[in-house]
Amino acid sequence: MEPLTRNVRLRLTQGVVFWREVGHGVPIIFLHGNWQDSVQWDGLLQRLGDRHHGLALDLLGFGESDRPRRRYSVDLEVQVLMEWLEQLRIGSAFFVAEGIGAWVATQLALQYPQQVAGLVLMDPEGVSTKRDRWRRQRWLAGRLPLAGLGLQAIAPLVRWFRWRKAQHWLAELRQLQRRPAACQILFRRSRKAIKAEVVNEQIGSLKVPMLLFQADDASPDTSACNRIYATAPFSEQMLLPVGTAAEQDEAIAQTIHQWIAQKFV
Repeated sequence: MEPLTRNVRLRLTQGVVFWREVGHGVPIIFLHGNWQDSVQWDGLLQRLGDRHHGLALDLLGFGESDRPRRRYSVDLEVQVLMEWLEQLRIGSAFFVAEGIGAWVATQLALQYPQQVAGLVLMDPEGVSTKRDRWRRQRWLAGRLPLAGLGLQAIAPLVRWFRWRKAQHWLAELRQLQRRPAACQILFRRSRKAIKAEVVNEQIGSLKVPMLLFQADDASPDTSACNRIYATAPFSEQMLLPVGTAAEQDEAIAQTIHQWIAQKFV
């Protein structure tokens, strides 16, 4: 029998946050990726909920959490996350996180190490590499999105003449426009503001255990980020399993459960 998922909301200083919650026991906090929300973790929640207390949070500005008009940053998300943990009286917890969520979880571990028992990260953001990972997205939907505005202006012509590359860019632009908080955190800020929050120089001082998943066919951008995260003192790397989505969730859930049990329980 699958564990019952509870949908919960809580008003915090910055707004209402939403999360999905299952099970009891050792708390595992799930933080979603760049263009996702807490629904991303439904498969893992169901597979871990009979052995752990799983909570999948929509970060502020994402999913069903409030989307206040303000400047989004990793530091803002960390402070909201910390207030949420304090309100729920959750002490040390494990974090399973992807993308922006992994960046937020890592910053939380650096600023409040007592709150983080361990990190399980996938495709993490939050490090600076030699590659400009978000160049095209900045071009389409950055602070001065001239290309994006131009594409929208000629959208009827793009559809009429079926310009495939332009159609792809328009579809990407619409996705970016649906995720304004993610765009602001990743590339719609000054480079100085982003640089102040990357963890390159701090990763060597990370004091918590880390399990870092990487797909066998990971992009060069993802591989470059993973190599920097892998320099953390207590990091382990593991290839993501192949198979259907259900098979992957089952294998990842089993790995997470065993990792927690072997090291910390």
